[in-house]
Amino acid sequence: MRNLCPGQKWERRSVSSAPWRPVEVVNVQGNVVELRFLDMPDAPDLQRVFSTNMDRMLSSVRQSAEYRFVQDA
Repeated sequence: MRNLCPGQKWERRSVSSAPWRPVEVVNVQGNVVELRFLDMPDAPDLQRVFSTNMDRMLSSVRQSAEYRFVQDA
């Protein structure tokens, strides 16, 4: 199991056929992870930042993963 920490780069996709989008971990509090999309730099944070839970990000059991790790901070 990987530890999540601010600055890490991940990729996210909403459905299995969608392209991967780059995200960065902004904050981790308990099981809540705040992420920022990196592919829309001119958009306000309200549109770029979203939250998910740690279990969902670290789950490797699912066939169509929603998140994959790219690099440490």
